[in-house]
Amino acid sequence: MNIEIHAHDNDVDVAHKINTMELENWINHLTYVRKELSSLIAFYHAQPLEKKLENEKATQGFEMKQIENDVILNQLQRFKDSRGSIAECQDMSHCMS
Repeated sequence: MNIEIHAHDNDVDVAHKINTMELENWINHLTYVRKELSSLIAFYHAQPLEKKLENEKATQGFEMKQIENDVILNQLQRFKDSRGSIAECQDMSHCMS
């Protein structure tokens, strides 16, 4: 997403653009964390049975973190989607005035 802040943007527009960039950064970071957790979980599940039992607590911890990460990521994605419709309405009102 390429968002530019222009000299003619008012304070509300600037704040909205900055918040959008920060939201996008959080989503990107949590998406990366999701991939890393999936890799760690797959790695531990691929271990021989003896090692699996040794690392069961770690694997469960990664799986819990993955669930928590997904909950937050889904909430941020829904929030991002709802902000998009707000931005469209604001753009249309700017175009109509």
